[in-house]
Amino acid sequence: RKGDDLALLRPIHPEGFKAAIVSSRPPRLGEECWTCGTSGGVERSLDRTVVNRTDYPALGKRWTLVNGNAWSGGSGGGMFIRDGGRWALAGTVARGAYDSERSPTMCQPWVAIVRMLKTYEKAKGVAK
Repeated sequence: RKGDDLALLRPIHPEGFKAAIVSSRPPRLGEECWTCGTSGGVERSLDRTVVNRTDYPALGKRWTLVNGNAWSGGSGGGMFIRDGGRWALAGTVARGAYDSERSPTMCQPWVAIVRMLKTYEKAKGVAK
């Protein structure tokens, strides 16, 4: 299995930044969600959409598919769902599902984010 295309970043100047809360659960089919990023070069763009699939097979992996339009530049942005009365990170935008102007958006699934954070925490403990 190929690795997940995810990165954990630490800002050089963290003043004013707030870390996203990671959802305690994966997204559900038909659930409202928001994606954000720099789609089409438009900074801080937001797209309200719904979860289309939670197990879309492509590129040898399973993805969360949302109905938003995938645009170049959106990769790496967050996909957020309502969890416990707040918006929480449940995926990251990766790419369009196929080559088309109106392609659904493929997102790294929630489980990949949780796996990456557990690996990070384990490595951090070893580094101490």
